[in-house]
Amino acid sequence: MLIVEETDEGFYDRAAPACVADEAAALGCTVNRYACPPAEGQIALPEALVAAISQADHTVFFNRIGDQVRFQALPGASTKTMCYALDIGFLGAPFATLTHGLMTEVLARLEAAIAGARRWRVTCPRGSDASGELPAPAQDAPSTGFTLKLFPEVIFAPISSQSMSGRIRLGGWLMATANRRYQPDRLDLSAPVTALVEAGRITGFEGEAGQVDAVRRHYQMVAEKFEIDPWVVHSWHTGIHPKTFYPAPAVADLERWGAVAFASPRYTHFHTCGDYSPGEIAWSLFDATVSFDDEVFWQAGRFVFLERPEIRALIQEHGAPADAFAARRDIGI
Repeated sequence: MLIVEETDEGFYDRAAPACVADEAAALGCTVNRYACPPAEGQIALPEALVAAISQADHTVFFNRIGDQVRFQALPGASTKTMCYALDIGFLGAPFATLTHGLMTEVLARLEAAIAGARRWRVTCPRGSDASGELPAPAQDAPSTGFTLKLFPEVIFAPISSQSMSGRIRLGGWLMATANRRYQPDRLDLSAPVTALVEAGRITGFEGEAGQVDAVRRHYQMVAEKFEIDPWVVHSWHTGIHPKTFYPAPAVADLERWGAVAFASPRYTHFHTCGDYSPGEIAWSLFDATVSFDDEVFWQAGRFVFLERPEIRALIQEHGAPADAFAARRDIGI
């Protein structure tokens, strides 16, 4: 078993990967640990890490580099997992201890329900209203759209925005998607800005002139850095994990906050700037109502899909606590 850590403490703590290493060793696993910084610019795994992964039976990433390559082919035949428990507090909380098999089954049921739909719509109380058509699912796509497993189960496969039209009220900031690293990787918005979208492309922004200009310049900066199309809205998804929490204000560290908060049913985010998942700039929506074929799956940030009788029956089937789906709403906003 290989545990991939970050060289500097701050994003992840040392205690979480150390705890997993100790528990794995107690179960009889041979544990190796490898430390490296997250990737910069173009994403490429260090050669030494590629060799270590290729020799491992299983790799666990306590490192943002795992998130950065989550849509790419990875070396070796071993299983690989990206862990979003950033510190020992997350690792010991219901966010990480909720029965994994239960959440895996919830994800499978959700994605099956989405796959049978033809249209989607996302609205939010601040004025967002956008919709589009669902393409036929790829037969060989992994269930989340990712090339590694996620722990905990936090998100479903991104929904294509190719046919999306509507308006999205941007939620306080523009932030990076944890794909490639760049600076400045955030733009705080001091006044409301609404993005206008037609057929999956940004056609304009509405709001105070200075803020709109700042948004445009930010997009152009990122697009020029990576030589990509700035005006694509590629895809979106909403968190599914009811026990998601974040114990500090989001604005204190958007990158770290986003690495956990995207799991929350309160948080819907869009991948923009680049014709690929996850793009380079994320839009943040909070407490959205999300429907497929006019059937509501999230209602004002509440994952009402979990309230279906056949989904609630899974709690007992998996021997999970009776309050397994009781949601936390404290996500730092």
